[in-house]
Amino acid sequence: MHTAMRKLITLVALTAAAATLAAAPAGATVPARAARATTASHQGHRTKHKTHRHKSKRRKHAPAAQKAASAAPNCGGEVPPAKPGGGAWTCTFDDEFDAATGDANALNTNVWVPQVTATSGYTTGPALDQACYENSPANISVSGGYLHLTALKTSSLFDCSGLTYSLTQYTSGMVSTYERFSQTYGRFEVRAEMPQTAAKGLQETLWLWPDNDTLYGKEPASGEIDFSEFYSEYFDDDIPYVHYDYAATTKNASTSTNIVTADCPLNPAQFNDYALVWEPGTLTISINGATCMTDNYVPDDGVDSPAPFDQGFFIALTQALGITTNAFNPSTTPLPATTLIKYVRVWQ
Repeated sequence: MHTAMRKLITLVALTAAAATLAAAPAGATVPARAARATTASHQGHRTKHKTHRHKSKRRKHAPAAQKAASAAPNCGGEVPPAKPGGGAWTCTFDDEFDAATGDANALNTNVWVPQVTATSGYTTGPALDQACYENSPANISVSGGYLHLTALKTSSLFDCSGLTYSLTQYTSGMVSTYERFSQTYGRFEVRAEMPQTAAKGLQETLWLWPDNDTLYGKEPASGEIDFSEFYSEYFDDDIPYVHYDYAATTKNASTSTNIVTADCPLNPAQFNDYALVWEPGTLTISINGATCMTDNYVPDDGVDSPAPFDQGFFIALTQALGITTNAFNPSTTPLPATTLIKYVRVWQ
């Protein structure tokens, strides 16, 4: 039914840069590796899942199944549904964006890294109207118990290095836990409210990206899990998508084999809970406790399950401007547009 803009993550690559980030005060510019080219495309499950990707430079990663976010997180006291296979869930990451987790008025940069176009080349939106991602309170802020990620129009054109054309009037916000927290397997849950519009031009994504995005070869060979993908063109539908290499002939709905996407009805006029349960060989995505899709993944190209989803993945939250059939239109797409995040919780 529609085509989608690709989130094009371009984050910090070097150990030295990570050390700089750890020491940087809130509001500091985040260094990042070279941007991927915006013109390459990947054909997804259906026409509406056609996506645009960036190329990346190979980088080294410290092997780690999990990087701790903070001491003794409790996931808001939530008791999630039963753990597959039995046993108890243990909370490993929790940000409530309030006093309970120590960040009632500002982003906790011990666990979150703002995305910055000027140091990464990361952008979203049509070539002539791209968003400049900035570490600015206008785009990334915490107040009232929420993380606010906002796309907006500025009063005049400004120069933003890293864009296809350097001049723009648009800025936006994105954060991730890159080199702050990552985990292999478990339950990931985000409660969020998307912008309240059915007009074309906005995209919001809650997703996981591998610590080593070249471990199994050229992307998407190392995997990507978009456990929530929202397009304003389809405002009452969430369209998660799991990316990896597989043979189309192996898709089997009766066994949920290589079922990489689904249309998940939702009420966009409220906060919704988006959750992923990630097991070796199986990914299950739900909204408000109702299963939306299950993928018993069987990869291709000499990769055997549970690969490629057998390494640490980190969390990314993005407010974006759309392209293709959901393209941002300066005349009709309402701005400012804000995604509100109530909490991010992870268990293992």
